[in-house]
Amino acid sequence: MTDGFIRPEPRISASDRYGGGRAISFVRLIGGFSVFDVPEGFDVDQYRNDFRASSIDEFMPYRRDWKRSIWIKIDPVACGSAVVRGSATLQRWQNQNGHLHRIMPHIEGAHIGDMPVSSILGVYSIGEGDQDWQPVVP
Repeated sequence: MTDGFIRPEPRISASDRYGGGRAISFVRLIGGFSVFDVPEGFDVDQYRNDFRASSIDEFMPYRRDWKRSIWIKIDPVACGSAVVRGSATLQRWQNQNGHLHRIMPHIEGAHIGDMPVSSILGVYSIGEGDQDWQPVVP
C-alpha cells in the first residue's frame, strides 16, 4: 500500500504471503486478489453444510491463530469491472477447469489487477473478545 495500491502480486516474500503460491489459489492464478462477496442475510450455517470442504471458519469473522483480522470494505463502483462477484468467480473456475486450485464457492470474489487505495470505503478490525467490528482510524 505504500505506493497507493493493493496488488495481487505485491513485492513481499513468499513466507509473508497467506495461502501459498500462485498455483494454489484460483484467484491469484487469474491475476487477482480475493475479496469476500457476502450477500445480505448470508446464512453461515447453511454455507458450512453446503460446502463442507470450504474453510469459512478459517476466516470469519477472524483468523483464530492470528486472534484478529482486518477487513477492508471496497467501493465496487469505483473498482468497476475489476471486481468479479463470487458466483461469477466460481463460474470462471468451473469453465476454466480450475479444480486443482483453491476457491471458496460463491463467496470468494476477485479483484483483478491493482486496486487504488482510494477505492477503500472503510477498514475494520475484529478479534478475540470483540462483540462487534471496530472501525480502524488511519
